[in-house]
Parts: sequence; C-alpha cells; structure tokens
Amino acid sequence: MNSVGPADPSLAETYARLAQLISQEEEEHGKIAEMSEASLREWLNEFMMRAATALGIAAAKVAAWVADYLQIGRNALSAAKDGFRTSYEASRRIRRS
Repeated sequence: MNSVGPADPSLAETYARLAQLISQEEEEHGKIAEMSEASLREWLNEFMMRAATALGIAAAKVAAWVADYLQIGRNALSAAKDGFRTSYEASRRIRRS
C-alpha cells in the first residue's frame, strides 16, 4: 500500500467497492446501533472476512481501511455540525450572553 497514492485510480476503485460492501451490509442488517455488542462484533468480523475475500487482500488491510473510512465520516459530520452551529450563531438577531 505504501507505493499507492491517493490519486491512484485503483485505490479509488477499491474504496468505492468497500463503500458499496458497507452499504449492502447496512441495508441487510438495518440499524447497526440496535445490535448488541456481541452481534456487532460478529457482524464486523464476518464483514471483514467477506470484504477481504471480495477485494483479494488481507483482512487486516480491510480493517485499517474501514477504520479510516469511518474516521473520515466522523470528521465530516463533526465539521458539518460545527459549521452549522457557527453559521446559526452568526445569523441570530438576539445574541446569547
């Protein structure tokens, strides 16, 4: 993976396939938040193994990519919330003291 850069089309394709696999799993299992800890661990393990097989790479690499993918999502949500809050406060006519 060290020789592959962010602009490499194969990496973009792999991330797109990984995103598609995650979407399919979410659709099949509904709300992941409602799973017990044990069933969530089981689901994640099965997902990592299927993704590794489908992508033809090691499960550890898939796990690292999923962790990166989720962190990017968390960062985007956090930035969006902060941006909304900042815009909302700036547009208020009556300021909080």
